[in-house]
Amino acid sequence: MRRIATISAVGTILILGTVLAQPALAEREAGVTAMDACPSLDLASEVSLATVQGTTFTGTYLGDLGAGSMSGSSPMRTFWGVDRVYAGGPLPKDLQFTTPECRWTNLTPGVHYLFSTASTSIAQSPDQGTEPPGEPTATDSLAWELRQDGAVELTPFDTYSADDYSAEVRSIATFEEALAAVAPGATDGTEPAAPAPIDFGCTTPPNPTFDDVQGTTFLGRYIGDEKLDAGSGLPDRRVYWSVERVYAGGSLPEILTLRTGACGPVTLKKGKHYIFTTSNMEGPSISDSMAWQVRKNGRTKARPFSPIDMKFYRDVSPNVRKEMRQMKTIDDVLAAVAPGAGEAETPMRAADRTPG
Repeated sequence: MRRIATISAVGTILILGTVLAQPALAEREAGVTAMDACPSLDLASEVSLATVQGTTFTGTYLGDLGAGSMSGSSPMRTFWGVDRVYAGGPLPKDLQFTTPECRWTNLTPGVHYLFSTASTSIAQSPDQGTEPPGEPTATDSLAWELRQDGAVELTPFDTYSADDYSAEVRSIATFEEALAAVAPGATDGTEPAAPAPIDFGCTTPPNPTFDDVQGTTFLGRYIGDEKLDAGSGLPDRRVYWSVERVYAGGSLPEILTLRTGACGPVTLKKGKHYIFTTSNMEGPSISDSMAWQVRKNGRTKARPFSPIDMKFYRDVSPNVRKEMRQMKTIDDVLAAVAPGAGEAETPMRAADRTPG
């Protein structure tokens, strides 16, 4: 069993509970598992404290997204809220990097870690310099969960267990020991850099329609959102979902992380169930997304995104507003935004993407 949690950069934690790993639907249908596609590693012989030196930081792990297809061997794009940088860098406060195929971060969203990797270019964009962006893997990276009493717990960078590592690695018990081992000579560290503004290139159309929001449709619980310091003064947020059923758009992870930009960020009520649909998984907004809250009795109610309300549709698209408000069941909603949707898929559990 795996503990799932999430946290904002200021430390608000929401425990989602414990889930049992089960095969992903797409992999069951194909008869292929991540273990079939990805070879196991001998971490005891391949990973040492010296082999993970390069970039070292503390931060909150915020989650991951499939960087390519959601198959078992897909690379993963991971998100961090960086607190202090002890080696390498500079790193932005809002850090993301990609792991190659068959190598997953697989840490717990919302948990604070000391992370170290041999890669010194994890914050580098593809168009910067000649060195390709770093892609940390299980053989050149280590992570320790940080405890309030100063103790640390080795957390495998993949789904391997702590016993798969050498005695040298497993002997680390405190933050001071871990930091001295992976970033020798480090002092108090430095603050991360503020992230550069991100331009999503989106504008709000005068009359969004149901066709504009078709693409990915799912039922899930809205975990919450986190405002990012983009430096531009414009809305820029990361939002989190606990996905329960996927009706259109292919497989999704159980903990889904999305980024929204300046044209109507997707911020809904925390802890509520919604049918959410969007044609833009890179940056959902009012121009390409819609949501209906699903109540305990199964009835649905159209909900707006912050900072707008339902009168937005009344003003710019009165017919759409009327139809949205008339949809009282999940079937009503799916008929408009996911026509032809068949039986819903279950989301991909974290262990389905890993070989361990």
